[in-house]
Amino acid sequence: LKSTAKDVGPTVLRPALQWADNKGKVFIQLKFSKAFTSPAYTDIRNLEVDIKKDNVKLTAQVPIGKEISQFLVDEELFTEIEPEKSKWNTMGPGRVYFELTKKTEDRWARLFKVEQ
Repeated sequence: LKSTAKDVGPTVLRPALQWADNKGKVFIQLKFSKAFTSPAYTDIRNLEVDIKKDNVKLTAQVPIGKEISQFLVDEELFTEIEPEKSKWNTMGPGRVYFELTKKTEDRWARLFKVEQ
């Protein structure tokens, strides 16, 4: 028997996400899990974060079983932020926290330009 399976690369997953805002900031917590009620994957590899005025991008790799899966967030934000005044940090095993500074002081109806 011959296999017809092709290597399509790593499985791409979206981390669980919670967010809140006030007039000047947006707070985002990501958990490397399928849901906030599920345990987080803690063996996070190759974590990369890029914060731009209208976009937040995060990639990371996680071994799941015998496979390496990729977590990805790459979304256009609801409105512009000030990347130089924004920050991110790991927040314990399997979590990342963002504090984004808004360009204009107002409340956001949603986090991303396109509703998820």
